[in-house]
Amino acid sequence: MVETYVLGTAVRLTAILEDDLLSGGAVTVTIYDSAETKVVDEASATEVAGNVFEYIYQSTDNDIDGCYRVIFSVTVGGYISKATQTIKFQDVT
Repeated sequence: MVETYVLGTAVRLTAILEDDLLSGGAVTVTIYDSAETKVVDEASATEVAGNVFEYIYQSTDNDIDGCYRVIFSVTVGGYISKATQTIKFQDVT
């Protein structure tokens, strides 16, 4: 099920890793809107626990509605792991 939010609101996106992130590792977020335009490009996610990271995405009333693709990337050394989720924004005006 895709979670739906209203355009103009902030959304807390969360990634939960199986283990704590190793020293020197990083978690970033890339977001594509429903037109496949990149609206966030590898922004740093904030660590809230050893294995929990979040990113707050602030949509605007002028954004386009539809499904947005969220990609969390975990980089440790030369290895990158990615997880994708979809969220939906609805224009209620």
